[in-house]
Amino acid sequence: MIFSRCSTRRTRYPAKAVEAPRPQPPPYLEDEMDIPYGYCHCGCGQKTSIAKESNRKLGHVKGEPVKHLVGHGSRLFPPPIEDAPPFRIEGVYCRLIPLTKGEYAVVWEVDYIYLMQWRWSARWNPQTRSFYAERTIFIDGKIKHRSMANELLRLEHGVIVDHRNHVTLDYRRANLRPVTHTQNMWNQRTRKRKYDLPRGVYPTQRGFGVGIRNNGKYIHLGFVKDPQLGGEIYKAAVLRLRGKEFS
Repeated sequence: MIFSRCSTRRTRYPAKAVEAPRPQPPPYLEDEMDIPYGYCHCGCGQKTSIAKESNRKLGHVKGEPVKHLVGHGSRLFPPPIEDAPPFRIEGVYCRLIPLTKGEYAVVWEVDYIYLMQWRWSARWNPQTRSFYAERTIFIDGKIKHRSMANELLRLEHGVIVDHRNHVTLDYRRANLRPVTHTQNMWNQRTRKRKYDLPRGVYPTQRGFGVGIRNNGKYIHLGFVKDPQLGGEIYKAAVLRLRGKEFS
């Protein structure tokens, strides 16, 4: 049977039925028979929740336990390990971990294999105007986001980790340190100021004032005529009040 169109002078033939090759089941399905009913199929040993409604795309059946916890399904399909040569930063070999949105995270080579068992995403923080690497986890029935820094340092969820050099995608161990909220504010970047003066120095009618804020209290350090001298006084006060770690 031939179908033709006189206007376009094209001839269309009926498509032939071709048997498509059957896909082979992935190897992880062989171990699913050993997983108890109601537990996550990634093998983590945690119980899953009951599906409130059926979802054919996710494979959920109403009233039945879901197959995976949130974020655990990606463990079955970890990102490929790239055979790229490592590079050195400050004498230590490092590797790049791919993130979403075309971003990459820098880690030490010894931590590369451990972190590559998950898929990481790049989250934009409008306050710091920078990206952070994180993955999705499931805690007490709620979706949470676990930072790569907390995973790398084996810290509990919610612990604040500071980047020493302000590069939020630099996850080398030498660049990370657990801090409090106050200590994290101490290491924030210097904001754009109206006057080009050292940090802690501001203009007044009596010359230049010097002050520092510590633990929610403002401490006045005096007045100077030279702004550079005021900057040195501020640095000395930071070293005395906050220690060498945050000076």
